[in-house]
Amino acid sequence: MKNRLLRKRKLGAKRILHLILQRIYLTLQLHLDNYYDEIGECPVSKQAFSKARKNLSPEYVRGFADMTSEVALYGS
Repeated sequence: MKNRLLRKRKLGAKRILHLILQRIYLTLQLHLDNYYDEIGECPVSKQAFSKARKNLSPEYVRGFADMTSEVALYGS
C-alpha cells in the first residue's frame, strides 16, 4: 500500500485532493479535461479518477486537513 503513494502517477494523492477541493460546475469528465489541459498533461477518465479517489488513504486526507487548518490559523 505504501508503494502506491511513492510512485509518480497522473492521479497522485496531492492531485486527487486538489481536484476534490475545486468546485465542479461542469460534468466530472469536462472538469478533468479542463484541469489536465491547464497543466499540460493528457486527461484521465472519470472512472480512473473515481477509482483513485476510492483508494485515497483516510490518514493522508486527515493529515492534509490538519496541516491546512494549521497554516490557515498560524500562517506558514
